[in-house]
Amino acid sequence: MANKPSFPDTPRYLAKWAAIYMEPILNSGERITIGIAAVGMDGAISVRPTLNLEQLKCVYGKGGIELLNSATFCLGLIEAHLRTTNLFDWKPTVSGILVGEVREAAGNELSSIIANAMRLTASFSHGAHELTESNQLMVVAPTITREDNWINIVKQNVRNTKPDYYRYFNTEMHLERGLPTVFDYVGARYAANLTEIPSGNANKLKNSLNSSRVKLWTLARLKDLWHTTQNCELIIKHPPLRASLSASAVDEISDVIYQLREESNAEGLSIFDVVSAEQASSRILEKELPTG
Repeated sequence: MANKPSFPDTPRYLAKWAAIYMEPILNSGERITIGIAAVGMDGAISVRPTLNLEQLKCVYGKGGIELLNSATFCLGLIEAHLRTTNLFDWKPTVSGILVGEVREAAGNELSSIIANAMRLTASFSHGAHELTESNQLMVVAPTITREDNWINIVKQNVRNTKPDYYRYFNTEMHLERGLPTVFDYVGARYAANLTEIPSGNANKLKNSLNSSRVKLWTLARLKDLWHTTQNCELIIKHPPLRASLSASAVDEISDVIYQLREESNAEGLSIFDVVSAEQASSRILEKELPTG
């Protein structure tokens, strides 16, 4: 008598997942999938990026780094929300982000469900289905430009006063598996990232806001890693809000600072705004030098 055909067992691990979308051009209606968020039946949480930096560079040029870092920032917010609530009811605080339809799926484990979700929803994830350590949330250091020269002045000013503090700049730390994250300053008592809000067109302000949010997000993760109230701060340099700027330029810069301050308060972080590299270096020395 012939044996009856056998069928593979039905996967018993269940999970809910949703694709996370971003508009690369704000209010354009165009969307790309930047990540997959999933919650397993056992409460396991996973948020995996789907973007590939090399592919983004081919499509968007240097703007690919900014896009990747903006996506990383948003996925970090979603991951923090899911770890608190396990619910896909996150309301984006960043324009141009959308949580897709929540779907149920079965698989052998959470990672296999996410890999299949990538195949279904994310063209940029081609070749990333194995979910290796490189598929973690990480920030890519942007190419240094002339606008970053003020940070070099900050470093030199601090070095002139306290030479041994120079080693605290450009500190690499592993917040997750994968590549390390670079912080502008991590000392014994104080950590800071430095960012600049320029005066200029809307695109410059948008890019500056996005890169500042990434620096804010990495500080929040550092604060979580330390499990301490050690001071973590975002130092923002902006043009003097004087009569030399138009009223609309002053309003735009003030609005960016306000948004960052609101987001930093939500993360339990501080913001300190300055108009010069000298003020920024004085702030670092003030916070780092022992009192008494």
